[in-house]
Amino acid sequence: MHWINKLLNATILLGIIVILNSCQLTETVNKSITQTIVTGPGPEDMALYKDGATKYLLLSCNDRWRKNKPQNNGIYALCISKNDTIATPLKRKKEPQRFKRLYPHGIDIVHRTPGTYLDVIHHGKGKSEIIKYKFQKQQLIFQSSYSHPWMSSPNDIVVRKNGGFFVTNDQKKRRNNLGFLFGFRSGRVLFCDENGHWSRVGDTHKFPNGIALSESENYLYISTTRGNQLFQYLLKKDGNLLEKTKIARIKGADNITLNSTNLWVTSHPKLMKFVKHARKKDPCPSVIYRIDRGTNSIKKYFYYEGEQISAASTAIEIDGYLYISPIFDNKILKVSLKKTD
Repeated sequence: MHWINKLLNATILLGIIVILNSCQLTETVNKSITQTIVTGPGPEDMALYKDGATKYLLLSCNDRWRKNKPQNNGIYALCISKNDTIATPLKRKKEPQRFKRLYPHGIDIVHRTPGTYLDVIHHGKGKSEIIKYKFQKQQLIFQSSYSHPWMSSPNDIVVRKNGGFFVTNDQKKRRNNLGFLFGFRSGRVLFCDENGHWSRVGDTHKFPNGIALSESENYLYISTTRGNQLFQYLLKKDGNLLEKTKIARIKGADNITLNSTNLWVTSHPKLMKFVKHARKKDPCPSVIYRIDRGTNSIKKYFYYEGEQISAASTAIEIDGYLYISPIFDNKILKVSLKKTD
């Protein structure tokens, strides 16, 4: 009977996926690829590190196509100030044995006395943890780790200046395919303050994914992949969320980055093609949106069918270029923004 139930579930899911992908996305936005940069496998998330005039892009690389071969997983660095075309893995030191095989997901970097710290979501055997490293002399020095029973399926992380952090916990159970495809409202945002006290903040969501914090730390932004929404919350000092505002409807929304003027949000508009691509089959499309932070006006800035990049997860604007990373491939794109306005 167990295999019959599995077959029935698979049949139902296939039908749902076909329906969800029946709407065709026809708009193509002008795009100009400047560079393809080689990285580690699956650079799903990125964070910018500045050392004076020198800038590095840190990449969270996880080989999701070869899950039993994590030897190339890790945090990679790309010196964008030198226009490097290959990202290289950073050495990690003083970490416990259980982190020697790293399965990273969302990352965030923060500068505070006495240094610069990188927080990394790691999906280990049996549980997920947040690892805090000190970024020093092109190395990651282990500092501490955090876990909690509520953190069953962490996706993305954003860190406050005082060391507290917010995490999107996308589902009650990790890799719950039924919950993802039916869009169960079981995801939450978790907050861990600087003293290690955890709380669940805001309301429940349909697969909360990307998360970002305004420079003033007054606003928190959350995307929902299955809810197809981008939200803004007013943030209290104690970590509680107030005044939820719907900023935009974005189908399959993924990670969020921001600067002083814009939010950048990646998305997966065709679920069936994304599922096939996740199995290392066909390419799948991606849309990159730009949202004006002053007016909340939204522009579909880039649309890729999948040949140049598939399953784009993060887009970050740096010095007139947009760096776009995928979930599975071992590359990122550097795209000129000057040629598309």
